[in-house]
Amino acid sequence: KWLWKYFPFKLLAGLPQIEGEWEVEIVNLADGKPQKSKMKINQTYFSVSIETDAERGNSKTIIGDLVKLNSTWRLIWTWESINEGSSFYGTTMLDIKEGEQRMEGLYFTNSRVTGSICTSGKFTAKKFD
Repeated sequence: KWLWKYFPFKLLAGLPQIEGEWEVEIVNLADGKPQKSKMKINQTYFSVSIETDAERGNSKTIIGDLVKLNSTWRLIWTWESINEGSSFYGTTMLDIKEGEQRMEGLYFTNSRVTGSICTSGKFTAKKFD
């Protein structure tokens, strides 16, 4: 379960190691307002789960996976968020960059942040040192 994270096993596993704490900026395309967030990733060889703590609600993973598309690793997860007593769902897709220290991509939700039933935006994450 955890041996794959250590040399020389991590070379054999070939998976990016993204477990840990991340600093996040989320920008909703509808209102253009950036919001700061924190993200915690728990990772094993067989699974990945993500928790975020954001101004507009905290989220927990329903399902997540690391997928290699061409030569780029991508973290993809679907999540549920609860904000002011109501819940909504979303999916985030991030490209893993710069030696597993940075990720960026997009998210999509069914929330009603600006009166619109669907929202989307830019998602950028940088690993805490």
